[in-house]
Amino acid sequence: MKLSVWARQRGICYQTAWRLWKNGKLPVPACQLPSGTIVVDDVPAAGGVGLYARVSTVAEKDRLERQMRRLEVYAASMGWSVIDKASEIASVTNDRRRGLLKLLKNKQVRTIIVETPDRVLPSGFCYLDAALQAEGRRVIALEDAFSSEDEKKLLQELIELYSARVLGRSGAAQRARDILSMLEKEPQER
Repeated sequence: MKLSVWARQRGICYQTAWRLWKNGKLPVPACQLPSGTIVVDDVPAAGGVGLYARVSTVAEKDRLERQMRRLEVYAASMGWSVIDKASEIASVTNDRRRGLLKLLKNKQVRTIIVETPDRVLPSGFCYLDAALQAEGRRVIALEDAFSSEDEKKLLQELIELYSARVLGRSGAAQRARDILSMLEKEPQER
């Protein structure tokens, strides 16, 4: 269907849909015909959608539930059938997240929806998307921007990982908190 029809069905302005397409952030596959018309493939390929939610600590468990509800609402608004869900409490640097691996291995899941790219990878989200697209699959992030709270948590996790690997596990979390507190004080002192 044409991009304008797709935008109207979703209740968004055509210019917004065009901007999303132009920036490569349209949540559905689309292509431009030689005539200039943008055609949207609104139906995921055979299979369905998988939802993935993740938080870093047990203290954020309520946020995990909100993430999953938001993903469910988005999938329903797009008219997609959800065939698999995974939510977990794990660090973004943990490379053995069972829920994410389950979705990635399930060939019936043609589209994986996440809240933000950092829910899946600390960096390189576009590479994962490209690898999945080579298989006719994709991963969609509802938001591309980090909140300052998310950036702080991600930075702390990366500092902990670095500290643990280079300086040893003992005290890595405390060193990360110390570095973050120094970074927070620095802009105020200028």
